Amino acid sequence: MAIRFQKARQYTEKYRGQFVSCKFCGNTDIRIWTETETFGGKPYWTVCCMTPCCDAIRVDKIRDAVRNWNERQMGREKHHEVL
Repeated sequence: MAIRFQKARQYTEKYRGQFVSCKFCGNTDIRIWTETETFGGKPYWTVCCMTPCCDAIRVDKIRDAVRNWNERQMGREKHHEVL
């Protein structure tokens, strides 16, 4: 799991300039985290605004992270799971 945490940091740095700011608070500090499901233990990625209790989305594939976050922030989202 430690490798996924390192990957999350690397992905955050790689995509930092591509994320749109949060639509709720305007924060530009958007990060990619790794989480594990409570039941079943399947790992997944989370893209979240670093303002406490603000916006976050779950993505299964890292390549969908930027697109899904930006669509959600610009109001063009399809149906995405909300955390």
